[in-house]
Amino acid sequence: MAVRIGVIGTSDVAKRRMIPAIKASRSFEYAGVAIAASAEWDEPHTEDAYALMLGRKQAKAQEFVGLFGGKVYGGYEELIQSADVDAVYIPLPPSLHYKWGKCALEHGKHVLMEKPFCVALAQTEELVALAKRKSLALTENYGFVYHSQFKKIKELYAGGELGDLREIRATFGFPHRAATDFRYSRTYGGGALLDCGGYTVKAACQFLRSPELVFASLTKPAGYEVDLFGSAVLRESGTNALLSFGMDNAYKCEFALWGSCGEVFSTRAFTAPDDFESTVTLCTKSGKQVIPCGTCNQFLACLDSFYNLIASGAVRDEEYKALCLQSGLLSAIEARGTADV
Repeated sequence: MAVRIGVIGTSDVAKRRMIPAIKASRSFEYAGVAIAASAEWDEPHTEDAYALMLGRKQAKAQEFVGLFGGKVYGGYEELIQSADVDAVYIPLPPSLHYKWGKCALEHGKHVLMEKPFCVALAQTEELVALAKRKSLALTENYGFVYHSQFKKIKELYAGGELGDLREIRATFGFPHRAATDFRYSRTYGGGALLDCGGYTVKAACQFLRSPELVFASLTKPAGYEVDLFGSAVLRESGTNALLSFGMDNAYKCEFALWGSCGEVFSTRAFTAPDDFESTVTLCTKSGKQVIPCGTCNQFLACLDSFYNLIASGAVRDEEYKALCLQSGLLSAIEARGTADV
């Protein structure tokens, strides 16, 4: 029986990527989308201001109905409390993840959160503990780890093509976005580290089980509330992970493993579109080889993983640990990087 999943908020990523993936999934059924009730709107407001916002959100929600079907819920809690919903997808700004993730778990719903999971380790640990008590699935949407090109990198490493792992390099950055983008707001949990930096940490942790942070630097230029770019170094058993990220940078989206016998890398590692013909490049003493990895809908692959978490308690335990590791490293980089500026 398909899991009925509702979406909290009319975000662009839900419209472009996640809901189409839900509709394509054989494991999930799209229930609908919720818009914030007056008491749930996260900004101070008058009734008139809310009415204007509500009109815009209702129009966007109706666009969702036209595209995907489903129901429009008149409040986040209304969707969460609905008997017609088994799981929720939360693509709200990061500072709202904890509140609505907790609300969903308290009402017995499985939770798929957009990245970053929460803005602080303590919040992540609280939600993980709550999910454990209620035997609920909990995860975040770093879909690139399920992409065929990333699976190929793992396969090559596991097969010994690279020898002993010496270094991991992960780089993700993009040009400055509109000034109104939540990524540039401290209130909404913005900042390069929590946005593009999280990808680099997640990628490194696919190959490092419990790394230590040895260096971090975050730069917040004058006039900005959040860090715009930064870097970090993780280390485990002699292997370094060199991480760089930024949201005021030329576009770069690369991942590489360098070993004693070879190197493998991807130049479109984290945000490949569904129709992108991906490749990885393997360099060994035998020469250079470009390996086709085909297309992959990483949002659909993430949903498959989420369904497995719903079905299996053993798999959930591993994901709980991964969530805390990721959140802990981001918190450590924030503390160390800010202190070093």
